[in-house]
Amino acid sequence: MVMKQKIVIGLVLTLVSTLSASDSNFKHLESLYGKYFDKELPTVSQTKELVPTLFMFTSSSVPKLTVKNFFSRANKLGTTNYVVYRGLDNNVKRTLIYADKKERGVFAKIHPLMFRDLNIKQVPVTIYAVCPNREQFAYKSCKYLYRMDGDASLNEFFNRASDEDESLKNYRDILNGDI
Repeated sequence: MVMKQKIVIGLVLTLVSTLSASDSNFKHLESLYGKYFDKELPTVSQTKELVPTLFMFTSSSVPKLTVKNFFSRANKLGTTNYVVYRGLDNNVKRTLIYADKKERGVFAKIHPLMFRDLNIKQVPVTIYAVCPNREQFAYKSCKYLYRMDGDASLNEFFNRASDEDESLKNYRDILNGDI
């Protein structure tokens, strides 16, 4: 038993001293495991597929029609869509139930940190971003591209955003019925 411990400790010390050599760490790993190892691992943003994402930040004070219009219009675009609330009350619960039963393409989140980090003081606010796909969603990994404050339709949002970014004209055309 003592002999096995000394061999294991000796192997670990050899491995540690081998790995502490500055430029040759990866070559030693290759010889130990018979595999090629890159010196640089991919960053989080390189490993996650980014998809077009719409956020509507809202509260129970926003008219229900505004939220329902967002649901129906956003589902036409093929984007990932979120309705985000700061907190929970009875009106929010009803909207969550509605979204779950009627609008399969819109996901509801209660996320006060997004309100804080995106400096949202008044609602509604609509934001277009590219984010990791829904299974890997982390709002800090999103790239937020366009924001519109106030009670404006998605048509108006994409009319204005497409003036600045040609790639968004397709969404504008879908909403305006041109496609």
